[in-house]
Amino acid sequence: MAKNIGPVILHKSLEGSEIYNLLIQNHKVKVTDTTGEGVIIFPLSSIAFMIITCERVLKADQGEISVDPDILDRIQRFNQLHRRAFVILVACRIGSQEIQTVGVLQRRFG
Repeated sequence: MAKNIGPVILHKSLEGSEIYNLLIQNHKVKVTDTTGEGVIIFPLSSIAFMIITCERVLKADQGEISVDPDILDRIQRFNQLHRRAFVILVACRIGSQEIQTVGVLQRRFG
């Protein structure tokens, strides 16, 4: 029998994912659509994670690759809302665009 080590609030976009399946083993998971997409909150420890793919962060505009300003605003609000907020970038491969994305986010929020 799993030991419940605290509640977790999980956005509905992650329901049924591997992360969800791992969390339900040791936590009471509440699925909601009121948090941002891809967000996991551990309220007892005041820690929150936003899981986002590099593809969603990058924006192609007339052949130029840039960071989507809407995503930057979303990360900024997330960072302001949670005491300890972490963004987890997910990529199928790590190339120059993904490394550039990490650099932009670190300069902006680091």
